This record gives sequence, structure tokens and C-alpha cells, in this order.
Amino acid sequence: MERIVFVFLTALLIIATAGVAGCVSESASAESGAASTPIETPSLEEIKNSAMKVSYDDLFRLNENYLGDIVYYRGEILQSQNIKGETYIFRIATKKSEYLDSYLDDVIYVHYTGSRLLVGDIVDVWGRVKGLKSYTTVLGSEMTIPEIEAIYISHLSSSSSPTTTKTPSTPDTAKSPPTPNPSRNDPEVLALLAALESAEALHGNAFTIIDTPEFSLPYDYTIVSYRKNEEQKIRGELRDLTKFENDIKKAHTQASNAKPPNEYAISKAKIIAGINSYSQGVRYIKQSYDLYLEGGTYATVQRLHQSAYDEFWLGEDYLEEARSLLP
Repeated sequence: MERIVFVFLTALLIIATAGVAGCVSESASAESGAASTPIETPSLEEIKNSAMKVSYDDLFRLNENYLGDIVYYRGEILQSQNIKGETYIFRIATKKSEYLDSYLDDVIYVHYTGSRLLVGDIVDVWGRVKGLKSYTTVLGSEMTIPEIEAIYISHLSSSSSPTTTKTPSTPDTAKSPPTPNPSRNDPEVLALLAALESAEALHGNAFTIIDTPEFSLPYDYTIVSYRKNEEQKIRGELRDLTKFENDIKKAHTQASNAKPPNEYAISKAKIIAGINSYSQGVRYIKQSYDLYLEGGTYATVQRLHQSAYDEFWLGEDYLEEARSLLP
């Protein structure tokens, strides 16, 4: 009897052991199968095909709607900061100048890991939207721009020399109507003439500012000590720029409030366009100061200066055309 019980218990033990071993084997096999399944990562071609071409304004204004999305931009590296090894932070301008063969506006903040790229390089960027990046410039102003984590950056070329410029063309507007001749004493015509005179006064002030010695940057300006010595002068120039900006705003308000007869509508539009050109020129000057103090290259700073010159001359062209259409 005892022998029968012993044989029975032994058989049960063998069956139980085999069952456990089978379960373990099946589990290990399942885990092994799961581990061997590769995680597919999108190819570069798939990334490029899925990238969205979002306008800069939409990326800025509706940034939350694009978080995590892959976007594409072409632009020029304005500033580069090497964080460690092959890790960089770039500020890349994505809007091309109308008169220069370079990009100057609509700047994005890009995190990048890869081979070295230089300031002035023209690049294609594919990356994920991270949000908005706020930072304080050397001159103390607060800046907020879209932030992108680069997935891939393709180097296209380097920007051209800052001295290569295009001749500003006359804006493409409707053909000027025959010169009307209502009374010069019409109050609304007088108001428009006064607005034009205020705008014309901006031209002389603009070139007084941009032609001051502090704007004449020597080719050895990369020396850090030189930049530090110039910083106080530049801050003084910024105070003059702020006053000039206030004059621009007043002239813009004055022109916008004028309500001339319909035959002078084109004159009013040209006056406002001229004032806007002066405002854009000031923006370029401010950008050049920030880049100058933060270590931007001579070529990039000079391109911004040249853009300011072009905008100021374009503003004068607009105002001369407006003057030719008024009594």
C-alpha cells in the first residue's frame, strides 16, 4: 500500500513540474517574441513628407495647436551656441529680405544635435514644435520666439557678402490717376499735407541716427573688449532710437487719421507705407545691436545695417511719390 501511495505522489510531482516548466517556457517564448519585434522609426523621407509648412505668424499665434507636430522651415543661422559636443542652439531667421540675398526676420529657436553648422549657413530644418521660448537679450529686452527640436537639418549654402544688395524697386501699386486739382485749402487735404511733412521729417532723423560713429563697426570688432567698451555707447543710441520710434508712431497716427478726398487715397497709402519702412529700418538696427553684443558675425551685423539703409531709402521713395500726387 505504501508503495502504491509513493508511486502516485511521485507521478503527481512529475506532472506538476512539467506543467510549471511548460508555462515558464511559453512565457519566455512570448517575451522573446515581443522583444524581437523591432520598433519602427520613421525614415527621413517619411519625416519630410509628414512635415507641415506652417506660416510663422500661425506658429507664433496658435503655437499650442502645433505642439509635438513636425514642421519645416528654410532659413539662415543668425546665432549659434555650442552647448556641448555636437549639441547646439541656433537662432534661425526664416523670412528672406526683399532687397538682400539673406534671411533676417521671423526667427525660430532651434535645438540641434549633429555636425557643426556656422552662422550665415542657409539650412532646411525639420523638427518638432516644443512651444515658445522667452529670453532676455544682452540689451535687456525680453524676446519670445517659437521653439523647435530639430530632427534633421540640411545645409544648403552660405549667405552671400553683406555688400551685395538689390536696388529697391518702386512698390507695385495701382497706376497713379491724373493729378487732381481740388482746392489746396480743403481742410482734409491740408491735414494730409501736414501728415506728409511729419513723415518727411523722419528721413533726416533716420540718417542722423544710422550715420553716427557708433554704427561704424570695424572689421576687428569681434574683440570682446571692444564690444564691452561700445556697450554703453550703444545703450545711448538705443535711447535715441526709442525717441525716433515715438516720432514714427505719431506720424503714423497723424496719417491714418487723415481723411482726404478719394482722389488722394493713393497719396495717403504711400505716406503710410513710407512711415512703415522707417519703422522696419529701426527694427533692423535693434537686431544688429543685439547680435553685435551677443557675438554675431560681422557679416550678419552689416547685412542688418544695410537692410536698415534700404528701408530708409525706400521710405523716402514712397514719400516722394506721395508728394508728387498732392497739390
